[in-house]
Amino acid sequence: MTEKKPAEELAGVLERARAIRPRLAKATDKLNQVIEEAEKALAALQLGVRGEVNLDFDEESGWYRSLVFGKEDKVWRLLIETGDCVVGEIHSTTPLVNASREIRLQVIGKLPELVQKMMEAAEEEVRRVEATVAQAESFTLSLMRGAK
Repeated sequence: MTEKKPAEELAGVLERARAIRPRLAKATDKLNQVIEEAEKALAALQLGVRGEVNLDFDEESGWYRSLVFGKEDKVWRLLIETGDCVVGEIHSTTPLVNASREIRLQVIGKLPELVQKMMEAAEEEVRRVEATVAQAESFTLSLMRGAK
């Protein structure tokens, strides 16, 4: 059995790289398409609430990375947000489709949790709005009775 020379081994690796490149590009395009479809489906729910799922957190520094469904330029989007929770500062917000492939792959499994968080936020918002409406109605009724 003859050993391959390093140049021959490299040539084989480069050939494999040329062959895999279009498959990887096609798979990544499909991943982006699926993300965009998920984004549209979430927006179609018309909940009007932000949802957030933690992806990474460093307790010492307070640095975090989260998957967010929120507004960016008046459009509801899937976003990756990084920031510092100690000072309450958001450092960057990136549309998920523009995040690294590694992050895009990481968050797909988090989408059901994100929807659950959005539902919890929507239910809490309903309670807040209903309580505020009841308070406003009570106030208005008091004013109308006092004006008579």
